[in-house]
Amino acid sequence: MGRAGGSLLAGMAIFLLAWTGTGWATDIQVTATVDKTTLSLEDSIQLSITVRGSQSAETPELPPLPDFRVISTGTSSSTQIINADIQVSLTFSYQLLPLKEGQFTLRPARVVVDGKTYSTEPIPLTVAAPRNTGRARNVEAFVETYVSNAKPFVNEQVVYTFKLYRKADAQNLNLDMPYDQQYFRKMDLGKSKRYTQVINGVEYEIHELSVALFPIKPGRVELPPALLEMDLLYRSRQGFPGRSPFDPFFDDPFFGSRSKIEHKVLRSKPISLE
Repeated sequence: MGRAGGSLLAGMAIFLLAWTGTGWATDIQVTATVDKTTLSLEDSIQLSITVRGSQSAETPELPPLPDFRVISTGTSSSTQIINADIQVSLTFSYQLLPLKEGQFTLRPARVVVDGKTYSTEPIPLTVAAPRNTGRARNVEAFVETYVSNAKPFVNEQVVYTFKLYRKADAQNLNLDMPYDQQYFRKMDLGKSKRYTQVINGVEYEIHELSVALFPIKPGRVELPPALLEMDLLYRSRQGFPGRSPFDPFFDDPFFGSRSKIEHKVLRSKPISLE
């Protein structure tokens, strides 16, 4: 190899050594953030726990969250090079669904990074009642549950029915109809039904699902609220400022339409059986 090639390699080696020696940040920072601190029972919280300065962190140890349903939504990593400085981070994401109203504090989560434990700061949360509920209001969506018999005998079939009423399109529906297995055995009653109904002059699309519950011992028991998580789609063909003359062509149903997505969590009322 010629002298010029050797000089070039030496220069690159010196540059890489300098970059490696000064570029990797040694400070570890662990933070917890949420997308909102005030919400209703129809909403959810996006919790992000971010580790900056390392990508070898262990899975966070979350604090007890008895008043929330916790769903892990994945992990993402990031590497950025800014002015020869390499910045790395690792983010753990969670979705929190509130189970009741009130004032809460999201206590610190703990994360182990390279054998050392780091803690996040507490976060205050406020959960309010749903803004609009029931068929008496002209809302985009609501749910109801009912039973065929609130005073059954032991082993007598009780039909437990869930109904979703919606005006907007919906996707990613996830329904949970909890019951106490110590008091009931369950049997499915086939596929869900779908039909329309006019309520107070408003037409709703209805999804109806029924299951059979059989009491296995006497006593008073409560069916907890059914929980439906979904995304509502609001489609619009209205004009927008600054639109191109070609926009109406692309607003044709063949090409789809502009839409807004709203994540919703709907709950029914609990039902008491005797």
